Amino acid sequence: SWDPSSRILEWQLADVPFAGFDLRFSVEPQATGDWPTNVQAVADLIDGFGQPDRITFPVPRVQVIAPTPTPSPSPTATPTPEPAALYLPLLLHEICVPEQRSTDAVLVLDVSSSMRGAKLTAAKEAAKAFVDLMQPARDRVALVAFDHEARLASPLGSDLTALRAAIDALGTRQGTAIDQGLAAAYDELRSSRRRPDATPALILLTDGQQPDGQSAILDLGGRMCEAGVQVYAIGLGDAEAVDFQLLRRLACRPAMAFLAPQVGDLRRIYESIAAEIPCDAGLFWGRR
Repeated sequence: SWDPSSRILEWQLADVPFAGFDLRFSVEPQATGDWPTNVQAVADLIDGFGQPDRITFPVPRVQVIAPTPTPSPSPTATPTPEPAALYLPLLLHEICVPEQRSTDAVLVLDVSSSMRGAKLTAAKEAAKAFVDLMQPARDRVALVAFDHEARLASPLGSDLTALRAAIDALGTRQGTAIDQGLAAAYDELRSSRRRPDATPALILLTDGQQPDGQSAILDLGGRMCEAGVQVYAIGLGDAEAVDFQLLRRLACRPAMAFLAPQVGDLRRIYESIAAEIPCDAGLFWGRR
């Protein structure tokens, strides 16, 4: 709103979107020369932790140049330039403290027959390394395993010892139903065990493809990302063998898809995901 008496332009915002927004205004020059666009620009806000804060923005300056009259015995008027929009820089001071945020994560593991042996052993160890980085006081983790069908091997909970035992108990069977694994994980993230104040995350690991279910996979991924679930995808093996391009489209952002050419790469990937979830770039403007 604009108050002519005080010459103050003010915006009042609530429920600021994570995706960001633009605030714009235009000014009409009244004289030539070097001028500031405004006297002062500040933002009074309440941050994500409920604390008041104020941000003072730098004041841009513009050079106003008048059109040159046409030199002639009988001067003629020159057209007035069209007003142009001016854009102010926006400075945001955001702090994310991982220890102050909680996570509800679902590990979705491919246990098809192609995962038998060293692959499954490495997948189990990497998944347990992820679990070891969780804090029972604030984090919950679930386990979904899939082959030709999906099953909830361990529901969302803070009993990480029981979760490790469920991971160790996994065995392989025929089939690769990635879409069913994703659907089972999404169901768990919509269950009563999911906490509204926790960051929901899904981490898929697969070494295969599902040629007849790609549309279902991408549809589920899109719906989860729109619902605020942080969807990560890990392909184990050759990029073509695991259809890594599909995994990049499934993840909420291409950077949230990882390729592990060797089983030894899995632990590092899981650990990096565990560190990223609490302060994901999609939730905090300062990391975009």
